[in-house]
Amino acid sequence: MNNNNNNNSNIDKIISRYGTKGYEHLTDTLAYICSTARFDTYYFLDELKIFAWISNILPREGYVLENLDMILRIYEPNSNDFGRFKLLEFKYTNNNLRKGQLFTFGLLDMMLRRSQVESDRYEGFYLINIDLNNKIYIVNGITLTEEEFKLFLLGKLKIEPYRFELERF
Repeated sequence: MNNNNNNNSNIDKIISRYGTKGYEHLTDTLAYICSTARFDTYYFLDELKIFAWISNILPREGYVLENLDMILRIYEPNSNDFGRFKLLEFKYTNNNLRKGQLFTFGLLDMMLRRSQVESDRYEGFYLINIDLNNKIYIVNGITLTEEEFKLFLLGKLKIEPYRFELERF
């Protein structure tokens, strides 16, 4: 009984924050992820809980907590090659990097590009604006078809990496 009241309380909190349409969007998105992704467990959401907890305990100033969406590593199966990798940050269509992300991801990108050891493995940082419902795929400002986007992910379509302008800050 108590657990059911807690579940309803959490649902009420979500609806009060995002509205009924927001609640429906969240549950539809979660159902889509659970039914189509290759997760072996439902614990993948615990990472978001940890992020929320850490962001609440850090002071507002002097700290930036960011999560990079994906690291895509491409390698040759059955070889000793570690492969190449690119950093991917996803935003919904027409959204850009926030100031904290520009600094943090820019610093990471700069360090990886300047590295003398294994520098050929890092292909770059990519800002991807995406809308799966409307099949919109924009990589570093270049609009791609779904097929071109797949080729990019497979490493068969080259796109110039994102260029940070850290000097202007």
